Amino acid sequence: MRDAALAVLFSSGCSALFMEKVPPKFNAQKHEPQCTATKGFAVWDGLQAGGWAIAVLASIATMPEAIETPRGEPKIDDGRDTHTTVAILGGAMALFHTISAVKGGGWADECRAARMSRASIVEEPPPKAKAAPVAVTPSPPRGFYCTSAGDVGLCARERAQCETGHAAIAMTVADVSACALVESAWCFRDRCFPSEAVCVAQRDRAGSEEPCVEAM
Repeated sequence: MRDAALAVLFSSGCSALFMEKVPPKFNAQKHEPQCTATKGFAVWDGLQAGGWAIAVLASIATMPEAIETPRGEPKIDDGRDTHTTVAILGGAMALFHTISAVKGGGWADECRAARMSRASIVEEPPPKAKAAPVAVTPSPPRGFYCTSAGDVGLCARERAQCETGHAAIAMTVADVSACALVESAWCFRDRCFPSEAVCVAQRDRAGSEEPCVEAM
């Protein structure tokens, strides 16, 4: 009888028998967790614990009164031994199923946490390596803004510089042309002019021997 009771006791906890726990050396970076995330087994154990508790209470409530027998006569079976056995076995089963239900719920929570940890790692893309900046070689400037009046004039890459020169020339020379964009100019040193003739004239005035060169 005792062996049968122990066999029933240790073979009836669903959580303990069927739930797969998170491995002790689980690493979310490397592995998918192989475990049981459902709490169905824990719920069933809880229902079993409640059922056994009811059986214990019922056995105690219906316990028959003891029947006294005269000394020397065989004891009459009054059923109390059976009720006592049911109460003890039921209490052990209720306790075992309660422990199994609590453990099973904890294992399910650990499994869900492990799966969420793994999912967050899988869903998060690795940081992209920053591409090396591509060196952009600036294209050489093209064109000039030029203004002139006879053998006087100047050219500049920027329109604002040309307008400043135009205003200075207009103070001494009449009929100075407005700054206009042209494809090329004639330059010596860092000074540029609208034509080769103007460039040579201005070069000679500056006392320079450098040649006038056409620049785009």
